Amino acid sequence: MNKRFLTYLLSTVVSFGAFAETILEQETSATDNIIYLIIIFLVILALALLGLVFLVGNHAYKEFRDSESRPPWYVGFFGVFHSDFEFIAAETTQDVVIHDYDGIEEYDNDMPSWWVKGFYLTIVFAFSYLGYYHIFGKGDLQTAEFEKEMARAEVLYPNADIKYMAPSTNAEDLKLGAEMFQKTCKSCHGEFAQGVAGPNLTDKYWIYGGDINTLYETIKYGRKGESIMPAQGTMFSNEDIYKLASYVMSVQGSNPANPLPKKETETIVYPE
Repeated sequence: MNKRFLTYLLSTVVSFGAFAETILEQETSATDNIIYLIIIFLVILALALLGLVFLVGNHAYKEFRDSESRPPWYVGFFGVFHSDFEFIAAETTQDVVIHDYDGIEEYDNDMPSWWVKGFYLTIVFAFSYLGYYHIFGKGDLQTAEFEKEMARAEVLYPNADIKYMAPSTNAEDLKLGAEMFQKTCKSCHGEFAQGVAGPNLTDKYWIYGGDINTLYETIKYGRKGESIMPAQGTMFSNEDIYKLASYVMSVQGSNPANPLPKKETETIVYPE
């Protein structure tokens, strides 16, 4: 058991070392690298301490076992690694039989003391949690915590891209998206997105893709190739680009008059 445990501990430390090397090879800031290295060092230190506790505890258990004396509970715990479950088992009795079925008897044994104490602890924790979060409102619930984290992220990373789950269907968002489209995109894609110099945006054929995140990237960063799309990231905020992309998706299938035919470069079908 000792060899298996030490082998596992050593392999874990080595894997964390490889992870640290991978982190340092990435293009991250010096501060981030320091934080990563501190975390890795603390994890390795914790694993080393865990290994030390195991070795000392395992040795102490063997000493008590060889002396045939009952070890204290914090030493008896290590008997689990030697198939000795006296520490986690309750005292048994065969005085009272609850059930007897087909020769199989169930005795009225007490629950292990550690199990009962743990159960009482979960009750205390449950009432404490209920009071702290739901009755007295001292802690933030998941929704409030998420909103605070998002607000903090917007301050720390104002221009960070977000992977959206779906386009906006909010009427006000689509209205603002339509206004931006008429001011910025109309000259190339037409008043009704039917396509002029730029491709038709109302059919299901795309050059780069028609899902919400691909449209977001196309609008913000632009595209270079046979069909040039100028970047709009300096003109609009990320939220505005999301609304504009949502509007473009909302006009798919609208069948405007005189749509521009499908181009050879429009090889991506979305939605399929």
